[in-house]
Amino acid sequence: MNNNLRVGSQRIVSIRYRMKNSDGQVLIDTFEGEPVKFRYGSGEILAGLEGPLTGLKAGEETRFSLRSETTPHLDQNYHFEVIVDDVSWATDSAVTTEANDGVACGSDCDC
Repeated sequence: MNNNLRVGSQRIVSIRYRMKNSDGQVLIDTFEGEPVKFRYGSGEILAGLEGPLTGLKAGEETRFSLRSETTPHLDQNYHFEVIVDDVSWATDSAVTTEANDGVACGSDCDC
């Protein structure tokens, strides 16, 4: 883990999050489970989620909403609580393995 890296281009990001609908009903909660890993900019996560995470470092938290008026394909507003668990460099020699649930990790990954 590199505590100084910020979420952005060419990064592998691990997050835990809670997603609620407009009525406040929890739809997804990964806080007690394994973090979700994705390659920033790859389109692996819902459009609109990367923007509010940009610039955060491991250990930082944020809360934000995605609105149906501004985010394509949403049928209502969704509210998120997110904590960034880790940010690491993605490499051009990224490989996909079963051990990391299909996330592309580089040679410095400990998946």
